[in-house]
Amino acid sequence: MNTIATDNDLQGGRLGELAHKVNRLGFNLLVFTPERDCVLQSQAAVLSDSERTAAVIAGMDWQGQAASVWADDGLLACPVFSGGQLILIVAIEAPSETPRSESEKQCLAWLVEDWAGRFGETSRTSRQFEKMSIELSKAYEEIMLLYQLSTHMKVTQTNSSYLQMACDQLTQLVHVQGIAIYVEKKLDGHRHLALTAGSGVISIEQNQIDVLQMYLGEELHKGAQALLDSAVDGPFKYPWPAAIRNIIAVPLGESDRMRGLLVATNISDKPDFDSVDVKLFNSVANQCMVFIENNRLFDDLKELFIGSLKALTSSIDAKDQYTR
Repeated sequence: MNTIATDNDLQGGRLGELAHKVNRLGFNLLVFTPERDCVLQSQAAVLSDSERTAAVIAGMDWQGQAASVWADDGLLACPVFSGGQLILIVAIEAPSETPRSESEKQCLAWLVEDWAGRFGETSRTSRQFEKMSIELSKAYEEIMLLYQLSTHMKVTQTNSSYLQMACDQLTQLVHVQGIAIYVEKKLDGHRHLALTAGSGVISIEQNQIDVLQMYLGEELHKGAQALLDSAVDGPFKYPWPAAIRNIIAVPLGESDRMRGLLVATNISDKPDFDSVDVKLFNSVANQCMVFIENNRLFDDLKELFIGSLKALTSSIDAKDQYTR
């Protein structure tokens, strides 16, 4: 038996089991991809011709039909569907010199169709399990990210160093061209969003950040949790620099009183940012906002304590002068 197999032996030997049954009946088994590439060739006593068989099934159009077809008196072809998609084509070759009865051919067709149905269902279940495993793995990584952010909150740490750590941790989960955190600061008596932390290349100039904040405010006013914009499913909603393919922005603080924003551009491992990214970015932004607020409260408490010490010192000095 000559065997050529891929995809973890095509579901742990299921094709080998079918090949054994088919070969015992004196038939050859060939398996093709939807592109008509032969991935398994199991031969009985008579050598099979994969090129001839591929040429025969190349002209077949299954149109979603799972039933097998006798292409001629010595070739049975059966499609294998999983989740509505054609994943394999099983071909059974009978030696031309050996006549086959209609009942024998019908039994063989039933055998292959039953196997194809079970194989397709197993393949679908396997893909669902793999997808679930990937999602659980990603969820675990996201939980660990939030845990890292919560356990690294130290009052001795500056805002910029903590926010930089948040950016670095986030880029390990979400592969983007650039990510940045802008925090509100008072400059020349006016409040502006200033770049505080970032990673990679963010294709937005400093003078465009106020406009980005306005766009984000419009999205939040509409009930959205973030600003998502790209040209994947249509034109951009807002004008962006030419280097931006897609963008996500979430607020730091409440929508009616933004203290800053977290923005990332040009995700690379999928077509666009999605709802999962929105939840993750909002969670990170909330953690950052908690740290910023805690630092502010600590600074206020420190100023109050220093003020109390100064007042107590002044009172002691005044008392000493009075007693003299």
